Amino acid sequence: MHTENIIRINQRFVDVFGYTIDDIPTLNDWWLNAYPDPHYLMWVRQTWQQALSFALENDTDIQPQVYCVTCKDGSHIMMEISGRYFKHEFLAIFKDVTQHLAVEDTLRDMAFLDSLTQIANRRCFDDKLVNELELMHKKIKPLSMILIDIDYFKQYNDNYGHIKGDECLYQIAQCIAATMNHEKDFVARFGGEEFVVLLPEADPKKALHSALQIQQAINQLVIKHEYTDIGYITLSMGIKTLHNPQTGDYTYFVDAADKALYQAKGQGRNCIVVSED
Repeated sequence: MHTENIIRINQRFVDVFGYTIDDIPTLNDWWLNAYPDPHYLMWVRQTWQQALSFALENDTDIQPQVYCVTCKDGSHIMMEISGRYFKHEFLAIFKDVTQHLAVEDTLRDMAFLDSLTQIANRRCFDDKLVNELELMHKKIKPLSMILIDIDYFKQYNDNYGHIKGDECLYQIAQCIAATMNHEKDFVARFGGEEFVVLLPEADPKKALHSALQIQQAINQLVIKHEYTDIGYITLSMGIKTLHNPQTGDYTYFVDAADKALYQAKGQGRNCIVVSED
């Protein structure tokens, strides 16, 4: 099948991919030109052959599958390719889905992005935590969480207005995200004026160091808050580290970090509490 001749192609095919019948006289030439990466080529051939075999066995059309096709000029385009078999010939049908997939990616990103602060939202955090707990079970390495609350934010909102409040939330979120030093560190808006940081493979000492860096960075912003004793925005933080994975880790983990945060607020705010439970 790989060396069969290509009988004809239409002008739209030439316009999109740049290949003429002289460039790809056989199916094998198409494989090599359209999928130059040998590993990807192997996957494409296997996937197409499986779809073709299924179509022949069930007397049906070749089911559509999305492939990344390399054009003659070296650019790439996402194509949904299906086909129909007629005795000893088959017709390949191409549908450009590049823009459609881009829209899907954008919508997927939006679903997991907090529109106000432009960091991950609670839904994204929930998924991330589940994944990190699964990894923790495999690696048996610590996982730390910092739960963060903006001190006296209600007073800030009530006195400066919601527009200033939204600006404050955005500044805080971006500052926390910019403070993270490792690629695996994850920052999300937990809800309201609360944020959460996940630190994979970080012990309590490393988590505390990260919290102190966040505290210092926020202090350097000097966001004016006249309705507190200090006069500017501060944070309260609770830290919890898991060392040994257990059943029900999600609820226990979040609750423990929340209790530590509650203790930080009880100690006068603008401080960090590390859970010892």
